[in-house]
Amino acid sequence: MARRRGVEAQAFRDYDRGEGPDLYIASYARTFRVPLEQAKRQVGKVLELAMGFGGGVGSFITFAAVYGLDLEQMTSGLDLPADVVAEAENFWNWSVDTKRSTYGLSKEVFIACDSLKRLWRRAHPKIVSLWKETEDNDRQAIENEGQEYASGRCVTVRHGNWLKDKLPSGRYLSYPAPRNGDQVSFMGLNQYSRKWQRLTTYGGKRVENRTQAVARDVFKSSYPAILEAGYEIKLPVHDENICYAPDGKMYGPKHLSQLMATVPPWASGLPLAAAGFEAYRYKKEG
Repeated sequence: MARRRGVEAQAFRDYDRGEGPDLYIASYARTFRVPLEQAKRQVGKVLELAMGFGGGVGSFITFAAVYGLDLEQMTSGLDLPADVVAEAENFWNWSVDTKRSTYGLSKEVFIACDSLKRLWRRAHPKIVSLWKETEDNDRQAIENEGQEYASGRCVTVRHGNWLKDKLPSGRYLSYPAPRNGDQVSFMGLNQYSRKWQRLTTYGGKRVENRTQAVARDVFKSSYPAILEAGYEIKLPVHDENICYAPDGKMYGPKHLSQLMATVPPWASGLPLAAAGFEAYRYKKEG
């Protein structure tokens, strides 16, 4: 069994070589502009998971609950820039005035969480600009059938009643009956009610869809080599491959990791690393 990670920044390359800091610690330090030794890893993890695709206070609450963080405790005593706090307080006032949800949070905790969102976005301007570029391209493509709009290595185009994303692998993501409005929308399956209905989306969510799809394509790209080498793939779990290995000194986590970390031709420049372990039963490592 081996785990694959596909990443883009130099920090990830350094970490994979064992030369750089933990990535969640690095994220915290970059967001708060503090030395690495002052960074809080669990907060950095929640920041990355909650904020990477356009999330705000609601996403922060969700991921904090998943990872057992107490928001009152986490946000207490934070040294936040005054201008960021002022922006967050204005957002609180607007939310109250317009009866927008404040998620049952106290004013202080809400402002702290929204400030963290703003700090993260300031620290990741290229990601923020990608959200906007992706949504702008969606709107343009919906109005101009057949015209292609590129963002990153993905291309968006409308063919008939379908909005399509061509991924770097050549595979397509397809969204039926796209429509412009206050938000871009399409027909799809509601993940909660399981009903077919019109769903809204936004730039951050669309980037998330692409990211997950590309990660899947990278993960699957090594399957032919793994099978040809003699491994029997029993079960994939997110970014892990659970395999039965033939007898022989060459077979094992190190060899399987090398196969999984082979960059497909369509993803040139993508740094990949993999690690794994050998066991009689499946388990979560660490």
